[in-house]
This record gives sequence, C-alpha cells and structure tokens, in this order.
Amino acid sequence: MRFLGLNHIQLHVPADRVQEAHAFYCLALSFQDLELPQGLGGSGGFWMAVPECSIWVGPTETPVSSKIVIEVDDLEMGQKELEGLSIVIRPLPIAVGFERLEFTDPFGHVWQLVCRLPYDDV
Repeated sequence: MRFLGLNHIQLHVPADRVQEAHAFYCLALSFQDLELPQGLGGSGGFWMAVPECSIWVGPTETPVSSKIVIEVDDLEMGQKELEGLSIVIRPLPIAVGFERLEFTDPFGHVWQLVCRLPYDDV
C-alpha cells in the first residue's frame, strides 16, 4: 500500500455553533465554502477548502481540539490579517526551515501558519 495524499481534515465544533464556525472560517478567514458531498447532506456541518485540502466541520456533542498546519506565502501579511480580525497570535521559533506562528480559533482548534524560508536563511 502507498499513501497517495491527504483526502480531508475533520474538525468538530459544538452542534449549536456550526453557523458561527461557518462565519469564522468561510467569511472571516476566507476559506472556500464547498457544497456537501453527495450522501452527506444529512450529517450537518459544512465543507470548506484551502488549496490542496478540503476540511469538513461537523457538529459534535463532545468537542475535540485539533492542530492544523497550513503553509502560506507571506507570514507577515497573514499575521496582519489575523490581527485585523482581533485574533491573538503566538509567534513561534523558526523550525526546519519555516517561519511560524499559531493561534487558537474560537472552537479550541490550534492553527499554525508556516512560511518556507529562502534557502539562504535556512
């Protein structure tokens, strides 16, 4: 067996906060809102995407936090955009050739943004 790649990520949010999650991810963070895949229409939640990965946000009675790492092309711009949304940023030390920062979303999930350093800076 060979692993071919990541199919999707699943995040859980409290069932009564699904609409709030949709507004945060798809409106505030501008993730692409996707139609629910066929056969999942009754499962609740919603699908969204970032380049090369889809994310299902589903309702749950027992929230579980996750950590999601997304590579960006301009970490400084990302930090400014997040701070403009009043999101508290935690800078992280450079690791394995990436500048990094992280934040926790309103649902307890930790998001890390990473930006590859130019080869000369590694």
